[in-house]
Amino acid sequence: YVYYSGYGSALAFGTGDYTIEWWEYDLGSSSFPRIFWYTATAGSNSPSMGMSQEGSAGARSCYLWTPTPTSLASTAISINTWYHFALVRISGRVYLYKNGTVLNTGGTVNTVNHTDTTSKWYIGSKSAGGLASEQFYGYITNFRVCKGVGVYTGNFTVPTSALQTTQSSGTNISAITAGQCTFLLQP
Repeated sequence: YVYYSGYGSALAFGTGDYTIEWWEYDLGSSSFPRIFWYTATAGSNSPSMGMSQEGSAGARSCYLWTPTPTSLASTAISINTWYHFALVRISGRVYLYKNGTVLNTGGTVNTVNHTDTTSKWYIGSKSAGGLASEQFYGYITNFRVCKGVGVYTGNFTVPTSALQTTQSSGTNISAITAGQCTFLLQP
């Protein structure tokens, strides 16, 4: 897993729009892999925000934790395959996209006021002290957080090049202007 400190303002969305997206490549069968976890307490079951995909590699239930879990959708995940995921909040509704297609049509109500600026990012795990079954066994890359903009507004064509801190608008894609990308992890 990857641990980051000092990016707390990246998740201080308030009640506004945001986008968190990443590419993942699953190598194994963790039962409850955490894609990201934002928490102040190692091993905490109640993060300020987190994303998990729970179940077997073939069928996973996707949960947004804020701090308790909310089911967003279920989806098939194959081992040794790259997938693009985007978690997008627009006007108090969260949408989860996989490979450019929304998994929860109509979105899921989420008006959580994210104000935590002191916790730590854990990418690919729950946090230090988490169980082995909570570690993501594979690769996560091009992890991007955009504050104040729901980048994807409908089904879209998946990016084929490395994500950037700014981008132009396109079909069902909103522009990302300077300062909106608060965190970008690239290879």
